[in-house]
Amino acid sequence: MPPLRLSPRVQAAAVGGALHAAAAAILWTRFGFENLLVAFGTEPIYATYATLGMVLAGAVPAALARWRTTATPVLLVGLAFVLAAVGTWTTARRGLTPVGPTPFGWYVLAWPAVVSLAGLVGEIAWRTRRYRLA
Repeated sequence: MPPLRLSPRVQAAAVGGALHAAAAAILWTRFGFENLLVAFGTEPIYATYATLGMVLAGAVPAALARWRTTATPVLLVGLAFVLAAVGTWTTARRGLTPVGPTPFGWYVLAWPAVVSLAGLVGEIAWRTRRYRLA
């Protein structure tokens, strides 16, 4: 049986999803949110949604960047990730107890909006560049 060959887009999605999920899970734990492994037992729908979001928020922009040859989706998600992490870190550093979700919590919960916005902006950037070069 020949070895399985994955397309470059699938490879980019796998790497982007794994890296984003690992970074998000580390920050999730570092910021003191509930343990995702425990949450799968107590709140399986919520834990699955959050985990799926952590993977897809990295996989979709990486695949789009590889497909459309534009870094805009990855840069947009990266910027949102960093801003959310810094916002939560500054709140925790001051010793404040956040009321409601923190910026990072909102980032993880609103992953469909983040991914959609990254895709839309990436598509606009690609079409603008394509028409300018043609």
